[in-house]
Amino acid sequence: MNSYISLSAAACILLLVSALVLQSSCSKRNRASQVTSFTANADNGKEIIVRGLSNEELARILSDFKEIYKDRGIRDHPLKINPLGNNTIRITFPQDFPPIIFTYLINYLQYPKGFDLKAHSIAVYGTVVLSTDFLLPDQNLVGQKSVFYIPANDHDYDLVYIRVGDQTFEDSFVTNNWRKVTDPRIPSGIDLPK
Repeated sequence: MNSYISLSAAACILLLVSALVLQSSCSKRNRASQVTSFTANADNGKEIIVRGLSNEELARILSDFKEIYKDRGIRDHPLKINPLGNNTIRITFPQDFPPIIFTYLINYLQYPKGFDLKAHSIAVYGTVVLSTDFLLPDQNLVGQKSVFYIPANDHDYDLVYIRVGDQTFEDSFVTNNWRKVTDPRIPSGIDLPK
C-alpha cells in the first residue's frame, strides 16, 4: 500500500512539473511569436525617456542590448537618440519596435548588465499608444495611451508596470500576462504624462 501511495505521489509530482514546463514553454512561444507576428507602424508614437545616464553610457547599454537580442531581429528596427539636456535622453523608434522587445528594453535600461547601479540614479519610462500587437488583457485598451515603467521598490527585476488612464497593470516576463494592480508604485524621477 505504501509503495502504491509513493508511486501515486511521484506521478502527481511528475504531472505537476510537466504542466509547469509546458506553461513556461507556451509562454516563451507566445513572447517569441509576438516578435515574428509584429506589424510595424511608422506612426507608432513609441518613445522612451531615460534620466541619469550619459550619452556614452546609453550607447554602450543599447549596444549590449542589441547584442543580447540580435536573434530577435531588432537590428532591423533602428533607434533614434535625442539628448534633451539635464541628463535626459529620448529614444524614439522611426520604423517601430516589437512590443515585447520594447518592454524588455525599458527593463534593461533600468537594470543594465555590468553597470554599478549604486553610482547611478536611473529613471526610465516609455510611452506608447496600445495596439493589438501587445498581449493585452482587454481589447478595450487598444488605442489608449500608456506609460511603461519599472515600479518603485522592485525586487523581481523581470517585469514592467503599465499605466493606462487610472488603471495600472503588471506585465511579468515570467507569467506572460498583464495583471491589474491597485498600487501603481510610481518611482521617483518619473513624472507620468497625462
